[in-house]
Amino acid sequence: VEYDGLTGHIEFNSKGQRTNYTLKILEKHPAGHKEIGTWYSNNTLAMNSTSLDLNASETLANKSLIVTTILENPYVMRKSNYQDFHGNDQYEGFCVDMLRELADILKFSFKIKLVDDGLYGAPEPNGSWTGMVGELINR
Repeated sequence: VEYDGLTGHIEFNSKGQRTNYTLKILEKHPAGHKEIGTWYSNNTLAMNSTSLDLNASETLANKSLIVTTILENPYVMRKSNYQDFHGNDQYEGFCVDMLRELADILKFSFKIKLVDDGLYGAPEPNGSWTGMVGELINR
């Protein structure tokens, strides 16, 4: 089934799934929304990098982030005496060092949270995800 609707061309396959569509990616601005890219149903992303107006130092300043991760040498590791420490001080590694540097430069704070199941993430039969991907999807 296909037809031209109010929002443009609409097409469905024999399973009732929408096909051959595009989604506009918008960025919120004080004066309204600005189109910064397009996502196509064939899993292609086209970003308009000239329109990106992101000042990360202002965006992250004074914010507190939760960084979800797994233990993976040499990126995120527990210190050998991690029981003697609390919070982020229990961890070391490349990603931890990078986070500390970025937090210092961009003036944000963060809390490292290990994923409960220790997995990167995989799809479940019901459509949900496990691991870090699941935590990101569930915000």
